Amino acid sequence: MAANPSELYMRQLNRHIPPLESHTPSPIATSVASPISTTPIPMTHEDVPSYEVSQRIHEQQQRLLTPPLLRTRSGLTEGRKKESKNTLKSVGLRLLNARQHFALACSRDVSLIPCIVGLFQSWSRVFAGSSYFAVEELAGQPLQTSITSARMSEHFLTGVWCIVAGYLTFAILDGLMIRWIVTYSTSAAIVRMLSMSTIIITIEQYLLSAFSADGYKYGLHIWILISCCLTVSYFAQNFVTSNLDLRGKSRARFFDFYNIAVFAVVPVGLASFITMIILLQSLLILRLDVEIGLAKTIFGVGYNTAERICAKVGIYPKMRMNQLTEPQIMAINKELSDISVEGHLKQKILDDIKLKRSIGSYAGSRHAAGLPVRGQRTRNNSSTARRLNRVERHL
Repeated sequence: MAANPSELYMRQLNRHIPPLESHTPSPIATSVASPISTTPIPMTHEDVPSYEVSQRIHEQQQRLLTPPLLRTRSGLTEGRKKESKNTLKSVGLRLLNARQHFALACSRDVSLIPCIVGLFQSWSRVFAGSSYFAVEELAGQPLQTSITSARMSEHFLTGVWCIVAGYLTFAILDGLMIRWIVTYSTSAAIVRMLSMSTIIITIEQYLLSAFSADGYKYGLHIWILISCCLTVSYFAQNFVTSNLDLRGKSRARFFDFYNIAVFAVVPVGLASFITMIILLQSLLILRLDVEIGLAKTIFGVGYNTAERICAKVGIYPKMRMNQLTEPQIMAINKELSDISVEGHLKQKILDDIKLKRSIGSYAGSRHAAGLPVRGQRTRNNSSTARRLNRVERHL
């Protein structure tokens, strides 16, 4: 078979061309119509990468251009869903001016008022000085109030569930806002957002007033119920807003379980785990003996006083707290109500500390400096002194 003339020409040309390192290009003659620069261009091996180097560069570029989430088929689906939702929200917000955007945001955020108020009320009893509030609230009241009052850990958990309820409320209204600003006009979306916020506030206030006793500041169970209702509402919102499409095509609604698990189930599950751990620690008090329970939970009652109360009421001191009957609890409450402790005792401690500081005594100067102060008939009273100093600092 005869060779192609072009192939023969290329073979002869390759025989006469010197190696690339010693090759210097000569000037190229050009015509007047198409002038080309005659400056020689130096060429080396570094200017022309090899096949292996080019392949590695191409693979690195492909890895950089492809996000890790979009490499698998399932990851690609989740990435497209998230990108579609973010695109819908950005496109919808571009249709609003500054005033409309502010009005829509205010209509959405007004629903967070009950959650913020509940968070402030619960955590103010925890972080703003529990001893000071006890002096103000329990002074002049019978001691049985302190037995049925909520612990500081329960008020802390109430604030945690207020945060969860506020987050779920914001997530629900934010998802509905995307649907409303894409489907309806701006004024209609603002009216719907304000109406939905009003409905949520009304339901939360009704639950708070219906499930809480008069004068009893405890709302842990109520905010847990509100968070559970909001979680179910988030499921419904996720299903309703799942058929949105920028291209205007109609598609069937579905539950986005990835979105539900990450943005609804995880916050509620984390708050439930924290609540379980703290409440289990509180329930250990019910397994204590009666005398230990009275001495550990009531300010001003020691082991000797607890033994005298048990002997007067006729209760075995080693009996468990959870084994007490209703008449026995009422008898203990009656005996404790005759003792001037809690409010009166704390008020007396505050007055004594003020007097010692005013006369400039040694104990008063140590109280002012926040140092431990020895008590009466005690070998080491540092824990009591720290408690007294903690009460004194809130004056």
